[in-house]
Amino acid sequence: MMRHLLALLALLLLAPMPAAAQGMPKDIADTFFARLKTGEYQKAYAEIWGDSLMKSKPMEVANVINQMEIAFRTYGAPEGYELVSEEVVAPSLHVNTYLVRTPMSPVFFRVQFYRYAQKWTVYRLDFADMIGRLPPANRAPNS
Repeated sequence: MMRHLLALLALLLLAPMPAAAQGMPKDIADTFFARLKTGEYQKAYAEIWGDSLMKSKPMEVANVINQMEIAFRTYGAPEGYELVSEEVVAPSLHVNTYLVRTPMSPVFFRVQFYRYAQKWTVYRLDFADMIGRLPPANRAPNS
């Protein structure tokens, strides 16, 4: 019986997992920014927020997508992105800031990744045309 359990466990551990299931912050960001680059804004946001609370807020999602479309019409289509900073606020909360290259000006994104039950999800996503306009990362108060 134990041998069968160990064999089953080994198969589960060795079985390839889909990329979405692996969902490391870098993978999530790569997919999101690739979608932005191809102009698939709605798909980008649908994928990055997945099953988060934003799924139940379609009006807010539509507003964010509209604002982002305006930004990219103003500055030009995204041509690529760079990681500006990566901050580990806690083992289960990482805050990454990205610069999206456009022909006219950079656009900045701050993404807060939260890990629960070994799965990373996007807890919060903000963007602005100036890095100083991004809200700070969630932090515990200084003691």
